[in-house]
Amino acid sequence: MKRDQLRRKLADPNAPPLLVQIGRFLYGRVTRLLLLAAALALLGSILLWGEAAFLSLIAFTVLLPATIISILLRWWPGEAARGREPGTSAPWRRTLNLLAGGMVVTTLGSLIAGVGLFGTAAGIMLLTTGLLLLPPGISLTLLALSMRYRFRVGGTAYDPRKQLGEETAEPPERVLYRAEVHWGVLLPAVLALLTSALLAVGPFGVVGQVIATILYVLVFPGLAAYAQGVYFDTELRVTENHLVVETGLIVVHSRVIPLSDVQALGVHYTWLGRLLGYGRVVITTRDGVCVIVPGIVDPFGIYQVVMSRVMHGGQQEPARLVAPAL
Repeated sequence: MKRDQLRRKLADPNAPPLLVQIGRFLYGRVTRLLLLAAALALLGSILLWGEAAFLSLIAFTVLLPATIISILLRWWPGEAARGREPGTSAPWRRTLNLLAGGMVVTTLGSLIAGVGLFGTAAGIMLLTTGLLLLPPGISLTLLALSMRYRFRVGGTAYDPRKQLGEETAEPPERVLYRAEVHWGVLLPAVLALLTSALLAVGPFGVVGQVIATILYVLVFPGLAAYAQGVYFDTELRVTENHLVVETGLIVVHSRVIPLSDVQALGVHYTWLGRLLGYGRVVITTRDGVCVIVPGIVDPFGIYQVVMSRVMHGGQQEPARLVAPAL
């Protein structure tokens, strides 16, 4: 019966091209195909030896989370099914949350199953898979949480008094300068990941593999979390009368500093920041509070805008520039 229906569809002159039909056929069964491929890869990593077992382990590490994510994307209810109006949230946010959820479920499941079956071939494979998935799982989870609880303020107007919880009928202040965060803050994490990969596959023996494991499991997640917090969750804005700083990956810290309270501005460069053109802005207030904002593109631009506003406001003691430090 099914074969006759398939033949009629293929013979229909108004039917879409054959490749399109094959694509639709595979798309409807992608979850089953991924699950079958992951099971075969796990068996291969247990039964095979040498390079073939290693390649099977890598395939299983990729296919297992892909299967879980495919299941979540296919069966998790959308906005309409949950009683929400479509379009109330960005589609990419749902996809990101499901990607992070799939990675977390796969990582925890692999680690728990690996510990429970420790001493067997399947337990070792599952434990290794869980360790390999741990760093990307942490990074995706932090990114999803960051995008869930943080909302970037756009436009050209901003009300610092509302940020402080003060209700006022005055119009919002005009945003004079919005600092950008440089992509160079992501480079240390990328370099740690590449170094661990080179040590793992290079001719460095057991010592290289141990160092690669430490870099991948311990160092890389920390650097990636810091880089994500700086790149995605750092904002520095200068309004007509205030300096607004927002930092924090999950817990967001907002500081609204009147320009009249700015005592000093410091610009600090690392060797990489000096090479790529970004640095840290250190803001010191008259109360002695020091606020550090890392990864800012053209930090001297912040100083020029703040200095012009302070001088325009007629302050007797303008903010001073601290010499840049390496």
